[in-house]
Amino acid sequence: MRGSEGKRRQSGTEQARGARGGAPRHEPTTIPWHRIERVRTPARTGSGLLFLGILAFLITGALAWWLLPGEEPTTGGSALVLNGDFEKWFRQKPLHWVTEHANIFPVMAGAYAGRYSVGIYNPDSAGRGIAQKIFSLEPGKYYTLSFWYRIDGALNQCTCSGYFIEYDTDHVESSPEVAPGFHTLKPTQQKDSGRTWRFTAGWFRGAQSVLIRFVACQGCLLLVDNVKLVPGKQRKGLIVMPNP
Repeated sequence: MRGSEGKRRQSGTEQARGARGGAPRHEPTTIPWHRIERVRTPARTGSGLLFLGILAFLITGALAWWLLPGEEPTTGGSALVLNGDFEKWFRQKPLHWVTEHANIFPVMAGAYAGRYSVGIYNPDSAGRGIAQKIFSLEPGKYYTLSFWYRIDGALNQCTCSGYFIEYDTDHVESSPEVAPGFHTLKPTQQKDSGRTWRFTAGWFRGAQSVLIRFVACQGCLLLVDNVKLVPGKQRKGLIVMPNP
């Protein structure tokens, strides 16, 4: 009797709890960490990686163009004239040459030798260009200065492009081609294969340094290449050859 009465009391209590909306209490369960699945982020898409690769390639190419010098060609200038073949550039300027606020740029199409010639263009009549001074010459020795050039423009207008020669002393023996002062360059003719290149050379003796400076007329393009200064007395006649 007492056992059946106790069971009835227990069932009545549970019914009362259900009527009040109560629910059996459950203690929180702790899940071991090694059973928790980690949330994985989706990997980068292929298009995103391709974009990053192209961007890195463009940045590397730009740095190489602006910062790295070019290779030395086999037809380059002598060691006395630095970068006389105009194959080395930095920020669109030829290394070892002083630029005088003219439009100076490397010319690839129609270069005389190697990959580049230097292009000099003057938007005004100031007569600006590029210059280099060569030091440590022996006054008792003969030296020959030579270069190739080409002038693009109307023949009746491009008559003031040329080069300056300046020595450290007035007691210099020289041929007319490299006498101190300004020398006018003759316009180059238009041929079937393009503009012709002209060669000029002259010798001097008695100087320890020489300054050579190339300038262009207003509205004319002057191209220069293979500037050399070599020991010895040489004087070659004017050589005209078509644009290679």
